[in-house]
Amino acid sequence: MTNVYLIPQDSPDTRVSIPIGTTALGRGDLLNIADKKLSRCQANIIRNKDGPVMFIPQGVNPCCITKAGGQPQSLGKGQEVELEDGDTVYLLADRYAYQVSIESSSPSSSSKGGASDRSTPAPTPPVVKDTRPMCEFGAKCYRKNPQHLEEVQHPPGHFSHDTTTTTTTPAATMKPDEHKPAP
Repeated sequence: MTNVYLIPQDSPDTRVSIPIGTTALGRGDLLNIADKKLSRCQANIIRNKDGPVMFIPQGVNPCCITKAGGQPQSLGKGQEVELEDGDTVYLLADRYAYQVSIESSSPSSSSKGGASDRSTPAPTPPVVKDTRPMCEFGAKCYRKNPQHLEEVQHPPGHFSHDTTTTTTTPAATMKPDEHKPAP
């Protein structure tokens, strides 16, 4: 089994454990970031039990990765990259840098001391409930402003949850009563 950690470059004594499954990285409690330029889900890390660890940017602002010993590479929304030990990911192009630490631990690696030498698994990060207010227009909201989509939540199935397609309604084809005032 492998353990995956993110180590903030500005606080190398801190380690953020990445559990198996999909973990959203961004503004909020997991990384203790409050910067509004960072989406609540700026990027996802997808980790399988023994498979590759993938990094996928999701936010409007691009992320960046520096492979161990390589040059920085900008990543746009949806671009997948496999993470390796020693890589550095930036949640914004020039800020919020985290070094990736991938450590293998096998049951046979414990020495003379037996079970007491085994490290305890890192606790999984808490699930954070979305506390944003619901958009007053709900599923009928047509606004695509990234700031609006970050400030209020929309019901499941709304286009703001769909990262593969985007639908638009030209203002010229809308009836006057369909124009909604900005909140």
